[in-house]
Amino acid sequence: MKCRRFTLSVSTSTSGSSAISKSLTSSASASSLIIVFLLASLQFLTTNSNAFVIERIRQDLYETFDYKPFLQGEGKDFQSLSVGSTDADAALASLNDNDNANNNNSNTNILTLDESIQARYAATRYKRYDGNYNTSEGRTPSTSNPDVIKKARTALQLAIRAPSGFNVQPYKMVMINTPSSKLKLSKYCIGRNIDRVLDSDCTIIFLADRQVMRSWKPYKTMIQKQEEESSASTSTSTSTTKKKKTKWNYLKLRLLIGLFSSGYPYIPKIIAGPISWCIRVGMRIVSWCTRSWLVVPTLSSAECWSQKNTALVAMSYMLGCTSRSLVTTPMEGYLSWGIRQSFNISRRYTIPLIISTGIPYTARPYTASNTENENESDDTGISHGNTKETSTPRFEYDSIVEEK
Repeated sequence: MKCRRFTLSVSTSTSGSSAISKSLTSSASASSLIIVFLLASLQFLTTNSNAFVIERIRQDLYETFDYKPFLQGEGKDFQSLSVGSTDADAALASLNDNDNANNNNSNTNILTLDESIQARYAATRYKRYDGNYNTSEGRTPSTSNPDVIKKARTALQLAIRAPSGFNVQPYKMVMINTPSSKLKLSKYCIGRNIDRVLDSDCTIIFLADRQVMRSWKPYKTMIQKQEEESSASTSTSTSTTKKKKTKWNYLKLRLLIGLFSSGYPYIPKIIAGPISWCIRVGMRIVSWCTRSWLVVPTLSSAECWSQKNTALVAMSYMLGCTSRSLVTTPMEGYLSWGIRQSFNISRRYTIPLIISTGIPYTARPYTASNTENENESDDTGISHGNTKETSTPRFEYDSIVEEK
């Protein structure tokens, strides 16, 4: 395909007219190159060998202009897999009842926060509930201990109480606890993460929402419900009733959430990405020019902002498991797009980490018939544990914390 160079016949008797001629010539050439590039791209995308690219574009457009649950297929949506309760008081009350029942039945004490922080460690190996450690026929997923699953659900219910920006909770969690799901997940893990997924009782996939503004309607409904309950409870008391939010308050809140989350869900990603980048760069320029005279926030990308909030709920989950005598392993050695396709997870979500949960494996005493190494270590040779001999080292306090 030939690209013709269009010029205009303009008199060059003056320097001004000559400059105009060169400018128009350059503009016409640039426009022609853009047209050629678009036509070549269209031809590239219409070939049979690029069906994957076409599917990615179709998903982008579909997610842009239509609401899409975070899990697709098999009749599942985020409501059927959510682990929280909209009524916080009822949820916390049920947790207390469950904990009391567990304490009475299994004589298991719930550790305090300080004890949980000290006792938490990343497990290198898990005890299989089926007790089958024979690897001659290949690695197979273990069945799950029902008691461990109950404790993990309780820890998840507690974890969603973790703080988040504007309380929008830009995350979802998927619990993998069936042998078939464990096998699918392990195919996209690397190293010893494969064994941890197969042997543990469950693995939680944490999803960070890059388009949290799609959840604006249920978020607004949650706030309005809280305001109604608050006004009803204070109507009979002498305390001052808090004013309900006006339309202007909701508009301001929506703008702030969109600004900080850097997510523009109803704009195609090919356009939303540059818009987000320009806004963040513009804020940096304003901050640099005004210095301390006008303080403006430093904005993050949609991925960074949502993952920061997801990390808080993930840490809360691990501490909740530790307080109930469970061990966890946060992992990042996996293939995200493979997990996303296997479990039909929307590309709206990133996968910052997955956490395996279960009971730690205890090696048998070393004998002539049992040559297992009791001191387990991970792929890098680092041993893990909560004893003085196996605990991982930490930097000194003064080398990390600076007090001013």
